[in-house]
Amino acid sequence: MRATVSLLACLVILPAATTAQDDATPWLSEIATRVRTHFGLEGDLVLSAVGGGGVGLKPDSKVAILEYPAAISPQFPLRLRWENGPPGRQDWSIVVRANLWRSGWKLRQPLQRGDLLDPGLLEEVRFDALRDREAVTDLPSGDQIFSRSVQKDRLLTWKDLAPRPDVRRGQMVEVVALSGSVSVSLKGMAMQDGIRAETIRVRNLQSNREFSAQVTGPSRAVIRL
Repeated sequence: MRATVSLLACLVILPAATTAQDDATPWLSEIATRVRTHFGLEGDLVLSAVGGGGVGLKPDSKVAILEYPAAISPQFPLRLRWENGPPGRQDWSIVVRANLWRSGWKLRQPLQRGDLLDPGLLEEVRFDALRDREAVTDLPSGDQIFSRSVQKDRLLTWKDLAPRPDVRRGQMVEVVALSGSVSVSLKGMAMQDGIRAETIRVRNLQSNREFSAQVTGPSRAVIRL
C-alpha cells in the first residue's frame, strides 16, 4: 500500500516540477541573450539555473539584470530583478550553469609533430567554449604544422599548431651577407626551423662554421655585417 502511495506521489509531483522548469525557460533564454550581448560572446550561450532557482517565475515575467559577473565561467551568479505579479517587483540572486556552444575541429586521422596541417583532414564538431578555451574555432588555412602529436577524434587546439616554417632544419638556405651597399651570397644549411623575421643558426658548408641569420622568406636568410 505504501509503495502504491509513493508511486502516485511521484506521478503527481514530477509533472509539476517539469512544468515549473519549462515555465522558467523563456526568461532564462532572454537573460542568456543579454549576457551574450554584454560580453560580446560568439556562439550559442545556454543557461540553466542551478538548484532550480527562479522556477516560480511566470513565462511572461519581466526580468532585468541588476549585476553582471566580472567574467563568464561555466558557473556564475546573477543578480536579477523581476515583476511576477503580487507583491510586485522583487530582487533575486541565482547561480546559473553556462554552456557556450561553438564549432570546432577534430582530426580524421592521427598526425605527428612536424606534419603539415591539411584542412581536408578536419571534421567540424560542436564544443563548449567555456570548458575548452584553447580550441580552434576558425578553419585553419593550412599554413601551420603540428607542434605535437595529435590523436584521431581529439578536439584541435591552438597549442597543437605552430606557424609553418619558411626554413626547415637540414634544408639548404641561400644567405645574403650585407655590408653597406655590398652584398655576397652563399649557401648554408639551416640548423633550426624558422619563420620570417626569426633568427636561426646556419652552417657554412665550406668552412663548417655556424653563424646567425635572419629568415627573409622560403629558403632565404640574411646577415648584416
